[in-house]
Amino acid sequence: MIRNEPSIARADMIRCALCDRPPCDETCNEMKPAALLRSIWFRNEQTAAQRLPETNPCLTCPAPCERACVRAGEVPVRDLINRLYYQVKPDCETKMPENEERLRCDLCGVPLENPFILASSVVASTYDMCARAFEAGWAGISFKTVCTLDIHEASPRFSAITGSDGSIIGFKNIEQLSDHSVAENMEIFRRLKRNYPTKVILASIMGQNDAEWKELARLCEENGADAVELNFSCPKHGGGRPGQRYRPGTGTGGKIYRGGQELLPYSAAGETDTQRGFHERSGRGSNARRRGWARSDQYH
Repeated sequence: MIRNEPSIARADMIRCALCDRPPCDETCNEMKPAALLRSIWFRNEQTAAQRLPETNPCLTCPAPCERACVRAGEVPVRDLINRLYYQVKPDCETKMPENEERLRCDLCGVPLENPFILASSVVASTYDMCARAFEAGWAGISFKTVCTLDIHEASPRFSAITGSDGSIIGFKNIEQLSDHSVAENMEIFRRLKRNYPTKVILASIMGQNDAEWKELARLCEENGADAVELNFSCPKHGGGRPGQRYRPGTGTGGKIYRGGQELLPYSAAGETDTQRGFHERSGRGSNARRRGWARSDQYH
């Protein structure tokens, strides 16, 4: 049974630092306690429970993990794992797939654990949201569009759609770009890649001129992005759109940049808004993976 509220509350492990190199893992030969605690923190306790060893090693263990913790004696690691065994696991109705390898695929050379990527939007705009998606099994995220603009979200976040007689017939949402600074977003990229090295980060970017497109692409790649999406159509609101002059169909030539160099020049003339997807790919990169480049006319 999937509960609306988790059986184990964050408050029960509030002193856990979610360490990058957790000392609790170094003292345990039976499992990786840190990964289990991280899943509890991100409300994914049922997955954690199903990844436990068949036999509970904590029953007879003196819990050296708790003493090795950077906050020694403040995180009840053994109790939390026991609760996963006896409080959470009995409620698990859906078993973990026996062969997750069957879901593996790639997107223009970028390997994915499965074909599910969280869309660039509000739900992929912070570290906690993206980390929670990774804990839940998403293979990657398309991070909310990075830009240098000073973004201030509207309130309320809806505008009216009017009919021919001026009456309101519906609403549309007002969605802008990331309201974090470039530096803040790069720190999020680094944390995500450090804590989830097998997950894919697709960085959506929008520049106001050629130099800015190039600089944003370089920063994203250097800070852990596995691919870059070029956002030509946002933000969606009543005013002008900074990416519009690069938009396909305008007749304006665009250039894709990568690794500090101009790469794959192309002309946007004649392309339609429906011709979305990866325009090209490159086999070079500072990381081990191949890098993809995408263009998008979606909401970000």
